[in-house]
Amino acid sequence: MKQGLGEIAGPFFLAECGNSVENGAIARALPSNGPEAVSQEYALANSQIARIVQLCDFLEHPGLGDAIRRNVPTNVPQTPGALGFDSELWIGLGMVGLWAAIDAFADRSIQTRTYCSHCKSRCVLQAFADLGVVVPRASVAALGELEDVRHLFAHNFSGMADAAYFRRRRHALDPSYSTLSCGAVFDGTSVKLQPLHLRHYAQHARDALGKSLEP
Repeated sequence: MKQGLGEIAGPFFLAECGNSVENGAIARALPSNGPEAVSQEYALANSQIARIVQLCDFLEHPGLGDAIRRNVPTNVPQTPGALGFDSELWIGLGMVGLWAAIDAFADRSIQTRTYCSHCKSRCVLQAFADLGVVVPRASVAALGELEDVRHLFAHNFSGMADAAYFRRRRHALDPSYSTLSCGAVFDGTSVKLQPLHLRHYAQHARDALGKSLEP
């Protein structure tokens, strides 16, 4: 009996994610937001990141592989795409969700956000600068890539770069070729993302958000 993708995915996407904040954390807040408000926003951002990482859990679960083997003919590539699930597209949209978690936190924690001198936008790197957060060097690279890939999937068709995409200066992606910190390669047009790549950026997003709670 064939299983629908919804039956396979259900246990992962309906699971609850914890909203706890580390005990004793002190929130860096501007006058309009007290420590309690910033801690709550931090918890919500972390919860969103955790839910996005569940996509990786789903794609890597043995049950999905079993469903593919049972339902997909052997002469068809044995991937989630054979069940109608474009994993590369959804991982790209997961990158958009990671960016959105940071952006929403910044919007609620900063009175006035400023524009980045490099990309001329209110990017996530500038958001952490506005928060007074010193982002570790490794995370600076990863967050710059997250910013670029977010634009790639949120403002282009299926994550495909074109001339319009490169009218604005990017932090990491080059029109010719770029190797990202997660190991993925941008070939000048697109980047093929896997679950481990999404986990990579989720961890850097968590690390940088955690820095915002340090005294």
